[in-house]
Amino acid sequence: MPLPIGHSLAGYLTYLGVERDVTFRRWKIILLYLFCANLPDLDILPGFLMGLPNRYHHGISHSLGFAILAGMLVILYKRWRGHGHLLRSLSITSGLYFTHVLLDCLIVDTSFPYGVQLLWPLSSQYVISPVLLFPTVYKANTSGAFLGSLFQFGNLKLIGVELLYFLPLVGAAHLILRRRRERP
Repeated sequence: MPLPIGHSLAGYLTYLGVERDVTFRRWKIILLYLFCANLPDLDILPGFLMGLPNRYHHGISHSLGFAILAGMLVILYKRWRGHGHLLRSLSITSGLYFTHVLLDCLIVDTSFPYGVQLLWPLSSQYVISPVLLFPTVYKANTSGAFLGSLFQFGNLKLIGVELLYFLPLVGAAHLILRRRRERP
């Protein structure tokens, strides 16, 4: 899994590409995008409470099926609240969620099962890309050591790679948006 930094930057890029009014004054909307971009990693919580944080990680919660489910839950909520733009909400939420899953396919995975259940419920097979763009994340398998293990040198390398990939894209997106605003 790329760390939350990489997933958050991907979510922010989506925000820049989708929203019309892209200012920091809309920080609540930005936070919602970042939350949705990191949502699949909540699968660590049940395992963490059991003492094995990686137990459910990269299972069915990292799949196309769950991405669609997340979008449908947002639609139900918005419908209940009487909000419109349901198809747009489904697309954005499912897209953010699935982008997380795809990014997790691009990391060196050193723990079995390798990859994610990308196409669940159509297939329960674990999938990992033949082209790996991110180095592995170092994380302990027990809850007591898990949080401390995230602060290893190897994870700093991963953060550097995430920043190397995403910050130029964020900068380019801001430049494009600025030029669009300056056009007569």
